[in-house]
Amino acid sequence: MNDFNKKIKRNGSSLIRWEANTVSEIVLQILQNQSNGIVHSVFNNSFNLIFGDRMIHIGSVGNGVAPFGIGMEHMNAQLFTKQTSANLPVQWDSYNQLLIIANKHSLSLKQALRTNHKLSEQAFNTASIQRNLEWISSALRHQSWQTGLAQTAEEKEFIIDYLLSKKMTDANQSLFNKFDEVVFAMVNGQGLDDVKKVFDYWIGRGLGLTPSGDDLLTGICASLSILHGTSNHFHLLLRDYVKQYGLQRTTQVGYEYLFYAAQHEYHSHLVQLCSALLTQQESELSTVLEEMRAIGHTSGTDTIIGVLLGMSIAIR
Repeated sequence: MNDFNKKIKRNGSSLIRWEANTVSEIVLQILQNQSNGIVHSVFNNSFNLIFGDRMIHIGSVGNGVAPFGIGMEHMNAQLFTKQTSANLPVQWDSYNQLLIIANKHSLSLKQALRTNHKLSEQAFNTASIQRNLEWISSALRHQSWQTGLAQTAEEKEFIIDYLLSKKMTDANQSLFNKFDEVVFAMVNGQGLDDVKKVFDYWIGRGLGLTPSGDDLLTGICASLSILHGTSNHFHLLLRDYVKQYGLQRTTQVGYEYLFYAAQHEYHSHLVQLCSALLTQQESELSTVLEEMRAIGHTSGTDTIIGVLLGMSIAIR
């Protein structure tokens, strides 16, 4: 029987019961601290909840899981989303491990696989990473891809040239705003006077639920997490900035991803991509690369560019 047809009784009322396939450990921590929330925003195939000052994303597990996410079977995620609307009340029933929406729907987390989204430092071979970075950069050059960082085909070429050869032109000089030099300094605890200027420039830059500048920074954070672990200052500086200025600079969703990126927690597809860049051959990267590119309209590609830029900085 499909989950859509299952009903349970709660306080004398019938609830349509849904089942979660996965739930991040962060979501369980959020629910442990806050039992009442609301539906924040609804999209085509997914929706967000707000509990206190923290967001929870519910969507198809096939699209990957956010660090603050719950994953469902794809068809069920679509059906559930279509019956949900913003501002509905949500309650957490800790005893039965149920999220109750408007006393009409329940989402069970009891059987859901618990997922960990933290990226930790791993051993790596610089030559292998460099080879994979060049392969992905070349693939992006020859394939059709959308990025909020480039508005024209010419700007796209500037980005690829920069990633492949660090060739500096007037165009990509303006685009990156000497970004990698400043990031390199921040990773090593230098150039701290430029921190706010850099984050002011990139955070909230671009359109969409997660602006392109946010995605770029998230990708950089992920690459630094897996290559340097906690032994860099970039995450600490970003954490302080986001806490103080984040909601003034970007969207609620963008803020959430940056909040967790500063704590080395990432979307499951991003975790897989970074691990693949360290361990796999070119042909094996194709699957995880395509999964990343499918995230949002430009978010996946913007994040990939951040990963490439961050890794090229980190392996100097």
